[in-house]
Amino acid sequence: SAPVDRRIKSEALRLSADVQIRDIPEVKQVLEKQRPGYFEPTPAEVVAMTPEWRRNYEYFRKWVMPEFMKAQREDENACLSCHGLAGRVPSMELVNHRDGFMPEKAAYANFKILLERINEASVEQSKLLRKPLNIQTGKEDGHQGGRRFNPEDRGYQILRTWVLDAAILKQGRK
Repeated sequence: SAPVDRRIKSEALRLSADVQIRDIPEVKQVLEKQRPGYFEPTPAEVVAMTPEWRRNYEYFRKWVMPEFMKAQREDENACLSCHGLAGRVPSMELVNHRDGFMPEKAAYANFKILLERINEASVEQSKLLRKPLNIQTGKEDGHQGGRRFNPEDRGYQILRTWVLDAAILKQGRK
């Protein structure tokens, strides 16, 4: 077979960081050959989840984590620019990606951390929904990173959809 242009191979590997692309069986097969160790086994805790929790986790992994990795248009910083740096935001420190790729073990660790920030008794009051909008009252501080989303932003709606579903699961209503 003909040698592959380095630029094409490099771009293909960059695109493979997108979980929507990486999960395509044919892409996964090629990546396993090109990047040994790129895929890790699904954490045992994920394998043991009920179908409802597994669906919620997969939504988180495929949609929410990429939003946390995406640079915001106003300042070109992603949520993980601060929350993924050790010691930067100790109150909510997340595991960062490597070269745009979020290993499954890291995604699961972030899933658990963010689940703790969901107030299932009063979902809309969850800090996880309020902080990125920089909602402040006299009783709570705002988001030090400023407003990250507007309520109608696609990224915020992705986060909110996950939070609402997770809150129902945490209450055991599903």
